[in-house]
Amino acid sequence: MTPTPPHPHPHLRQPGRRYGRRGLGRLLGAVLAVVLAVGGVLLAGAPAADAHPLGNATVNHYDGLTLFTDHITDNAVEDTAEIPTLQRTPLIDTNGDGALSPAERGAYAASQCAGLAAAATLTANSARLPVVVTASSYQELPGAIGLKVGRLDCALRADTSHLMSSRSRVQISLIRRPTSAISRAAA
Repeated sequence: MTPTPPHPHPHLRQPGRRYGRRGLGRLLGAVLAVVLAVGGVLLAGAPAADAHPLGNATVNHYDGLTLFTDHITDNAVEDTAEIPTLQRTPLIDTNGDGALSPAERGAYAASQCAGLAAAATLTANSARLPVVVTASSYQELPGAIGLKVGRLDCALRADTSHLMSSRSRVQISLIRRPTSAISRAAA
């Protein structure tokens, strides 16, 4: 037999050879260093965004449906960036004093949530379910460049007790027609 020539890269594992104690220790040390580095990056987190990640002119919608045995709830949220919030202010500030009172915010939230409930087409087994508002709120928070951002929260509910039985199979769908406070106010 001819002797095996030396491996061109002795730090790499050669076929058929096991790592010695020092080689295994180095490998585990390298793996631990990578894990700690990645963990440090993840724990440090990303820097906070100064504004909306999609821009200062966006309107973002979220619908969180929760199914119960006798009803469905929809946590409908509408987040408006700085520009749409500024455009909606005259619709909310009904007395024109430049400040949004709790009564003005409440009336706006009730109106908008009623519009969202009316615009929602929630069906179960091809039957349309009436959607009602159970709670509503509107708030404005500081945004970028001295402007505010808006958040509309609507708690919506649809009764399904008449559809449920121990053997029923229900298919649920939610279709929301686009709504806008600005377009409704102009109409």
